[in-house]
Amino acid sequence: MMVKLICAIVDIAGAAFPIDIDTNELVGDFKKVIKAENSRTIACDANDLRLFLAKTDGRWLTEFEVQNGVADISVFEELDVVGAPLNMIGLSEETVSSVAITKELVKAKKTPLHVLVVPSEPVQLQRKLWLVTGTVVNALGSKGIRRHLHLMASLHIGFYDPTRRVDNKNVAFWYEAKNLCFHVLFKSSTCFFYVSPF
Repeated sequence: MMVKLICAIVDIAGAAFPIDIDTNELVGDFKKVIKAENSRTIACDANDLRLFLAKTDGRWLTEFEVQNGVADISVFEELDVVGAPLNMIGLSEETVSSVAITKELVKAKKTPLHVLVVPSEPVQLQRKLWLVTGTVVNALGSKGIRRHLHLMASLHIGFYDPTRRVDNKNVAFWYEAKNLCFHVLFKSSTCFFYVSPF
């Protein structure tokens, strides 16, 4: 029996997508279909994909919840038996269609998601990141500024922007005369606190 499974690639904003598949197909076949449908997004081979049933406490995750980030995939059941038919691992037509889709659910983005996809390698798209860029004027003469910026970098909460390389090196901080410039990517979940250097 054919079903429409809604899948989402973990950590990629807006990466939910539908897959039409027969419930008699195997997990290994399902991985191949996911890879084929997302060949520009997923860099790893199909057999290196990890799939998880997007269900906790008998309830499907919603698109809204996945867009806000899945903090811990260990709470979900991994679909790790390549030869298992989908209808035997919680993805039968009966279980998938157990939630009636209404206009209210669609408007609130609370339609059910069925499968979480975790590539074994980083996906080619950027994660949901914020770009923080700016200049500290006369940083050499301002007490504490450099220390705070370098402390933030040493906490490993930021990332180099791969599009900003100078002389084949990653650069996040640099000086222009006495001004300290910065260009750093942060996860959207990162919290910032302003600490006055004075």
